[in-house]
Amino acid sequence: NYAFEKTVINVTTGEDPATTASPGDVLRYRLRLENQRAEALDNIVITDELDRLNAPAAFEAGSLAIVSVPAGADTTNTNVFGGAAGTGLLDVRGLDLPNLGDSLEIEFEATLAAVIANGSTVANQAQAETNGVPFADSDDPILNGGADPFVPGDEDPTSVTIQSAPDFLIEKLSSYETGDPNILLAGETLRYTITVKNIG
Repeated sequence: NYAFEKTVINVTTGEDPATTASPGDVLRYRLRLENQRAEALDNIVITDELDRLNAPAAFEAGSLAIVSVPAGADTTNTNVFGGAAGTGLLDVRGLDLPNLGDSLEIEFEATLAAVIANGSTVANQAQAETNGVPFADSDDPILNGGADPFVPGDEDPTSVTIQSAPDFLIEKLSSYETGDPNILLAGETLRYTITVKNIG
């Protein structure tokens, strides 16, 4: 019996808990695992592949940054370019919860990609195993309340809805086709160049 929860804060906007985000925002995820049984949970490994649930990838490669882990935890297998999409893999090992009520927390940040379609959902979910056996997916308690550890598939991924829109830079230049460029006379020809760039 356990509780394995994951929530998200939008560091860029300050929304806590975050439900929306824009491309380029920094998200901070908090994982909390609590032992709710009268025997030890030991040799725990918690992993989180940033874009395991997203296609196309929604996170900026190399932006994964660990904020805090329990004392003595092993993070050497964390790879900021890990995972199938190459956008980051959190790997925290050497965790133990020996007693009923013991808990641990892990926090990390990641930056959303610069371009993500408006209205799309960016989902994230961590996994936990003990002694090499997977036993839990993280649940977002903000969505549908806490998960029942005895009901398979009851866990909700932690998700934000993307709010984005195109942003255009439009420039117009004129140049002289004939005559003195410093003096414009009747009948002379001008060439106009309009450049439109999507910067959103």
